[in-house]
Amino acid sequence: MTTRRIVEAGNFAFRSRVVAKDGSLMWCEHTTVAITDDDGSVSGFCGISRNIDEQVASETARAASEHEYRVLAENASDVVVQGTLTGQLKWVSPSIERLLGWPAEQVIGRRIHELIHDDDLVELEAARAVLERGESAHLEARFRTKAGDFRWVSVAVNPMFDEHGAVVGRIGGWRDVDAEHRARDELARNEAQLRMVLENATDVAVHTVEGVAVWVSDNVEALLGWRADELVGKPTAGLWHPDDLPSGVRLREASYDGRASRATLRMVRRDGEVISVEVATRPVIGHDGRRGAVALVHDVTDQVRVDAELAEARARDRLMAEFASDVLCVMQPDFTIEWVTGATEELLGWSADELVGRSKWDLFVEDDGGVFEKRSRALTHGEVVRGLARMRRADGTVRWVDRRTRGIFAPDGSVQSFVSRWRDAQAEVEYLEALTEAAHEARDLAVQYEEARRDAVSASAAKTSFLSRMSHELRTPLNAVLGFAQLLGMDDLDDDQQAAVQQIVRGGRHLLELINEVLDIARIESGRMTLSPEAVLAADVIGEALELIGPLAAQHEVIVTPFDPSRCNVYVFVDRQRLIQILLNLLSNAVKYNRPDGHVSVRCTAIGDEVGFEVVDDGIGIATELLPRLFAPFDRLGAETSNTEGTGIGLALSRALAEIMQGRITVSSSPGVGSVFTVVVRRSDAEQHTSVGGDDAVVVTLAPRATRVLYVEDNPTNAALMHSIVRRRDSVVLEVAVDGASGLQRALTWLPDLVLLDLHLPDIAGEELLRRLRADPRTATLPIVVVTAAATHDVRDLVAALGADGYLAKPVDVQQVLAWIDDPHQGRV
Repeated sequence: MTTRRIVEAGNFAFRSRVVAKDGSLMWCEHTTVAITDDDGSVSGFCGISRNIDEQVASETARAASEHEYRVLAENASDVVVQGTLTGQLKWVSPSIERLLGWPAEQVIGRRIHELIHDDDLVELEAARAVLERGESAHLEARFRTKAGDFRWVSVAVNPMFDEHGAVVGRIGGWRDVDAEHRARDELARNEAQLRMVLENATDVAVHTVEGVAVWVSDNVEALLGWRADELVGKPTAGLWHPDDLPSGVRLREASYDGRASRATLRMVRRDGEVISVEVATRPVIGHDGRRGAVALVHDVTDQVRVDAELAEARARDRLMAEFASDVLCVMQPDFTIEWVTGATEELLGWSADELVGRSKWDLFVEDDGGVFEKRSRALTHGEVVRGLARMRRADGTVRWVDRRTRGIFAPDGSVQSFVSRWRDAQAEVEYLEALTEAAHEARDLAVQYEEARRDAVSASAAKTSFLSRMSHELRTPLNAVLGFAQLLGMDDLDDDQQAAVQQIVRGGRHLLELINEVLDIARIESGRMTLSPEAVLAADVIGEALELIGPLAAQHEVIVTPFDPSRCNVYVFVDRQRLIQILLNLLSNAVKYNRPDGHVSVRCTAIGDEVGFEVVDDGIGIATELLPRLFAPFDRLGAETSNTEGTGIGLALSRALAEIMQGRITVSSSPGVGSVFTVVVRRSDAEQHTSVGGDDAVVVTLAPRATRVLYVEDNPTNAALMHSIVRRRDSVVLEVAVDGASGLQRALTWLPDLVLLDLHLPDIAGEELLRRLRADPRTATLPIVVVTAAATHDVRDLVAALGADGYLAKPVDVQQVLAWIDDPHQGRV
């Protein structure tokens, strides 16, 4: 460029590689500025050169990054197109009209070949071949516009697959690159000049003489907020951050000494904001001989902040690694330890410094059988290797660790290093070993338990057989004892003899009661107990039992509270004598284990289809820890050492008799307060059951009670259908609940044998009702069958997961419904 052109342009900048003193090459940027006199004539030139090696490297990296961005931008389509594999366009976004002038509806149905320049069809076919392989393709081609001319378009297209993975079509994006093609040559010619302009726009040039600014480039306002004319004639020291002022002074002194210098300092903008800049200075001598410097100031605030954050993050990560309980280790490709965290001392007894430089072979007890070779191959293939391993501690002991290792690879694929994490697993291994040993012991105990159970079952059967046989055998001699004792009592005996005979009779009768009870227990355990069920007025049973217990209560000075028959005017379906036997047993205990002037009473409560008889006393009570033993045969809970007579089998017999009559006995007691024994039996309708007595009485085995079915259904038609189905079974009672709330309440109080549950209810969902029934201990094991019109696999799986035993789809199969009624416990879904 001539001197005239330099003067006209104001400055001239260019780049070149310069040979340094040591022979190396470095990139420099040169800026030449014309110096004029007061009359405007050129008196000389001032030139600035600065090392831009790092900037050129950054631009090279930026160019690569820009290339990646360009690839992404080309795939971010302006026009979206869907077509067949042969190229027929099935759908085009409306933006095609802006690109080619064609409305979308005029393009759909045409083949893409009709729109592309003939010279570009080869590229199109090549792209189609790539798509047929299931891969994405890209091309640039000239597309025909509606006006008849051609525009360059960038096409990014991806294959579309069917459910079997076969390529069935294509979807792509078209982007207008016509302007890019036209400008490509121009951009290439102007690239160097454009880069120079952009770089000069970010750097501020300053000429100082003895620390005072004599010239500042106009772009300083964008950097610092000051205009160039506001800074000329003022010391540059006022722009530095106070803490960085000494560094600024050193830059100026270096220029005085004739040395170029570079530093990163902080400057204060006009608005008070502090920024970081990189300053490169070169010494100059003014036309008046005074020493000065030319400086280029470049804003590096973002870079300094990122570097600081990165350094802080690295320091934080290293600190966290140092304090972590796990050991983190970096090893060279030959497994020599390069770096390790301080947690090694706690784990292995060695400090981190003692381990650096040592090989993993010094620490690990490797397994044989080719395991190491297998792990090494996995690591070199990029896999993460994890497992338990043994490590040698400093004291010679071996400790189990959980080891996790992976490789770090160079760009060429070679291993740069290995990163490993070691976690203490000694306690885990010891726990697993103890767990394994416990499992073996549990299996041994299970075998022993099964053997003991079989022995117990065998012993119980033998005991039952023995008790039954012995009870019968004892009756023969006892019959003679009582008979002859009664005959003796009829003779003329003196008072002592008469008393002795009566003692024999009382003892014999007590022994007979004991034999009868033992025989009853034996019958119950052997399943041969027979009862005579009938409809009995509950008040009559209570009255008879209280009348019989009167003499015993008077003997023990216990007050029996009178019973009002009107308070229990209900019928129960029981064996009358067995129910009286149960009540007498409970009343007898309430009297015998009471205190003088104590009270005994009987209460009657009818709830639903059950009736409860409560025997209440305010006697000595029973300790809570003894309640589990209360119904064990022959266990008198320590009363055998007292003067109270008893055998310890009355309560056991009473519970067994109640259960045979499909009832139960419960107890609540507090020491010093008293006890409440409750007998619960089935309620009966007097019209349904007629008492059998006299010569017509028959002894029958108690039949199972009717199967109780609860149907939760709000649809009257469906309920009527279920009533018709149930009528095919004589021993089935069906109740219908029309919503979820009443269904839940009835299930909890009635405890049916089977629940049929519809899912669509008017108040709560059937699924929620199923959850509540399964959550309540009283209904947790009730058989529940879902009857619903939602006949899908999802619904079936859902109700099965919620605990339903069965699933019936509407319209129901009658035989399936009857099968569930006949056997509610037939199995789960």
